[in-house]
Amino acid sequence: MFANLLKPKRTSLAMTAALAVVLFVMPASAVTLVERNIVSLGADVDELSGLTFVSGDEWLAISDDDNLLAELDISLNLGDASINAASVVLPTDTLGGTIRDYEGIAYTDPVRGTVFVSEEGTPAVREFSLTSFAEEAASPYTTPTIFSGNTLANRGFESLTLNPAGDRLYTANEESLSGDGNPPTDATGGPVRIVEYTVAGASVTPGNQYAYPVDPTHGPNGPGAAGTLRSGLSDLVALPDGNLLALERSIHFTDFLGSDLPDFQLRIYYVDLMSGIPIGDIGLGLEFQAFTPLSKTLLWTKDTNAGALQLPFNLEGLALGPATAGGWSVLGITDNQSAVVPVVGTPIPSELIAFELITIPEPSTFILALLTLLGLATQSRRRRTPL
Repeated sequence: MFANLLKPKRTSLAMTAALAVVLFVMPASAVTLVERNIVSLGADVDELSGLTFVSGDEWLAISDDDNLLAELDISLNLGDASINAASVVLPTDTLGGTIRDYEGIAYTDPVRGTVFVSEEGTPAVREFSLTSFAEEAASPYTTPTIFSGNTLANRGFESLTLNPAGDRLYTANEESLSGDGNPPTDATGGPVRIVEYTVAGASVTPGNQYAYPVDPTHGPNGPGAAGTLRSGLSDLVALPDGNLLALERSIHFTDFLGSDLPDFQLRIYYVDLMSGIPIGDIGLGLEFQAFTPLSKTLLWTKDTNAGALQLPFNLEGLALGPATAGGWSVLGITDNQSAVVPVVGTPIPSELIAFELITIPEPSTFILALLTLLGLATQSRRRRTPL
């Protein structure tokens, strides 16, 4: 359609500039996340907290309880990213070594044949072979010193994601380090630190840190409930465009016959990784210092009402899957909260939730570019009209 405009004799400098607007500005877009469906995985495995795509129908999930590594067989409809069927492949495997609180997981590639996992306790990023399930010789990888002694219990490296190119790894503390911010309330959240690791062969080294602002809890505890309010960063997803998805999880509690039932709110944000200035040289006390946090845009939210006796929908893991007709598949996995089974009186299944991440060109961008092009073309014709 641009053939005539591209003929040298008929293209002025102004028209060339306008054409550049069409070609380079027009791709500006809005990102949407559409929930497709939720599918049960059954109760064969407990406390799955991280998810990663391998290839075809093969996915891997990690448990935060017993070093369990589960292969999942997930059939997706690549027309809209919905799940056709899903199951756990039994028997499951176990990562070697000490039992640790593993939370996030990221598959590398068939040649490397490993998975990175985030370990909440130390905290640390580790790597395991998918052949022997032993930890790699160079693992664990260096954790920035600011996390040492400042990470709150059970608030360490909850998230993990590897970018599609395989050369950048991202993780973060779940809630603010002691000294960076106060525990979350229903009025205030707090900053966490996203750490970017560079992956170059056997070398996996921490680099930039970015401040990410976590929302407050979605409400106070109900009357009679005494559980600890939570609001933190549960997982990250590195996207093909170089940005991130961030899964936040908020928890407050409702009293039910003397027991605290968790009420979850899940939030998924699109995070502009270019919007923040690295804070690697900023020490503790982020909330009291000048810094530029990453900007984020809410794409999806979900509440579960424990007071209505719904089963907890504790979404902990999120992962990018294969491309779809309109964008990309994104799957989430729930922790079945085996600890609260006696309260609700029934086994709680692990569940998968399917999303489609769609990039929609912004109409205003097309219109502006087209009007600019048409206006300049009209001016060019007028200049050539004999007096």
